[in-house]
Parts: sequence; C-alpha cells; structure tokens
Amino acid sequence: MVVSRLVQTPIAMALGLTWQALLDPSFGIGSTPGLHWLAKPLLGSPELALYTVIFVIAWQFLPLHALLYQAGIRQIPTALYEAAALDGTGPVTQSGFTRMDSRQEGR
Repeated sequence: MVVSRLVQTPIAMALGLTWQALLDPSFGIGSTPGLHWLAKPLLGSPELALYTVIFVIAWQFLPLHALLYQAGIRQIPTALYEAAALDGTGPVTQSGFTRMDSRQEGR
C-alpha cells in the first residue's frame, strides 16, 4: 500500500501539472498555431469550466473502457462467427448479432 502511494502520488501530480500547462491560456493549447480560439481561460470561465472538466475526465477513462470492450470482444468464440457466416449473414449483421448473442449466453 505504501509503495503504491509512493508511485501513484508523483504520477498524479505530474498529470495534474501537465493538464494545468495544457489548459493555460497563454502557454498551453491556445498558443498553438491554428488553435488560437482556445486561448481562453478554460478553467477560469464559469461557462467553460464544467465542459473542460468533463473533457479531462472523459480523456482519462476512455482508454480503460475501450480496453475492456476489446477484451470482451476477443473472448467471443470464433465458432459463433462461423455459425453466423453459415447462416448467410453479412459482416455487419454477423458481428452485431454475434456480439449480442454471446453476451446473453452468460446469463
């Protein structure tokens, strides 16, 4: 537990400082050529602060959910895809219904 806190605390601080630097209106993303419309105080503006925090949280958790989704898809046996192909389904229908059927088997 102590080791994990010693590892996680510097990482969390580094990520916090990185986001603070990226969202700085004079130094961060807004100073990039072509993105001058982002040169606003994104965390200092009452209209934009909530949306900025939602974006940062979504950026944080999107890879985790994508990884879990991919892991679930890879657990579907190929026999289900082969059976759907024998039934004459197309690629889109095959992948959609095979995924739904395999989720219902676990009940």
